[in-house]
Amino acid sequence: MFTEVGLPGDPVTWTITMNGTSQSSTNSTIVFVLLNATYPWGVSAPGYSATPSHGVIVIQGFQVNQTINFTANATSPAPSSGLSSEGLAVLLGGMGFAMIVAVVSLVLLGKKAPAVAATVTPPPRSGNPPPSP
Repeated sequence: MFTEVGLPGDPVTWTITMNGTSQSSTNSTIVFVLLNATYPWGVSAPGYSATPSHGVIVIQGFQVNQTINFTANATSPAPSSGLSSEGLAVLLGGMGFAMIVAVVSLVLLGKKAPAVAATVTPPPRSGNPPPSP
């Protein structure tokens, strides 16, 4: 029985190929029913690295358990998507502040994660130039 550790809760399909036969799953285990013998195996999951990634299983009348640890592959930063911005005017203690809030949906390892960036800029005082960002 092969058991995966480290894949996210979203269904990620991982595949074990043993002796030329492949089985895939989105669950945490993959089971092969085999006769006593020695079998080479390998594992894959798109976007993830596995440790160990391959090996040999020796069946001698008993169940053999192999745990596979997955880690996400490093990827280059994904382009942002869903960019929207909205200007807000806020009055704090009698001083007007302009705040721009940009909500950006980032794609990180195949998942969308909201990110919020905010900039608060005080209004220029008479005779003074506005502060640079």
